[in-house]
Amino acid sequence: MRNRLVRLLVPAIAVGSLVLGITAHAAPATWTVAGTGGKLDGKAGLTTLTNTRNNTKLTCQSSAVNGTTQDGSGQSGDGLAKINNTTWTSCSGPLGITFNVVHKGVWLVNAKSYDGTAITEGTITEATAAITGPNCSGDVAGSAAGTYNNSTAKLTIDPALNAKYSTKILLSNVKGCFGLLASGDEVTFSGVYDITPNTAKLTSP
Repeated sequence: MRNRLVRLLVPAIAVGSLVLGITAHAAPATWTVAGTGGKLDGKAGLTTLTNTRNNTKLTCQSSAVNGTTQDGSGQSGDGLAKINNTTWTSCSGPLGITFNVVHKGVWLVNAKSYDGTAITEGTITEATAAITGPNCSGDVAGSAAGTYNNSTAKLTIDPALNAKYSTKILLSNVKGCFGLLASGDEVTFSGVYDITPNTAKLTSP
């Protein structure tokens, strides 16, 4: 009788352990935001939009972002912060292209991984904007990846992470641009933003 009971219990315990293990592994990471006061802004110097088809580069000499977040722990990494507006100055490209950038919608900042010391990798999604100029215009939409460093308060948009997080930006409704840009072209974005307040910290768990 005892041996039979053992034979019945062992598989049940094994299955239970497997289920618990899978549940623990599947639990989503939670995040803590601190030192922001609910506001998250940033300023960058040179930013660059690069067409992956022909390496055409459009640059802006400066850029600023205005966003919101919420201090506290136990938060989801999805939509951890929101970018409500962006501004761009002195934007140009080859062959005398000049343009303005018009921000559209609310962009989401999503935390993906934390190295345990200072660096968070993440994405910006639902990013949409329009470029308008006398000889080049179009719409830009998609997502980008990058890092935030707690030690330096810098947000770095890094195209090298696009493949890891399946992020990409596409052009549409392109007019003019001397054939350097076309609807359907994939572009990458790069820039480094100094975040204020510089006390902003992002950690997990």
